[in-house]
Amino acid sequence: MSYDISSNRLRLAVCKLLQRQGAERLQKSVFFAPNMLLEEIRELRADLQQLMLHHPEALPQDSLICFPIRKQSIEEMVWAGESEDLRRLLDELLFILL
Repeated sequence: MSYDISSNRLRLAVCKLLQRQGAERLQKSVFFAPNMLLEEIRELRADLQQLMLHHPEALPQDSLICFPIRKQSIEEMVWAGESEDLRRLLDELLFILL
């Protein structure tokens, strides 16, 4: 999940909702939810959509995108940088896959 949101309050509300429902932050505006079931993803999508539509500070140009990543694709991800959170998360996922 990735978002581009202007309002600090709305961005914080989206972040908190994602974390409450089990998503992990990869980057400032990118979250990953590798262990969510399909029904949980549907519920999260509905909750996010309601938040984005009804928050008083939401703007038309604000956006959020959720896209599936197959577990097999994680091994092929390309990334650069020294983010410890990203390294830890990817190491855990690769360990689970092996």
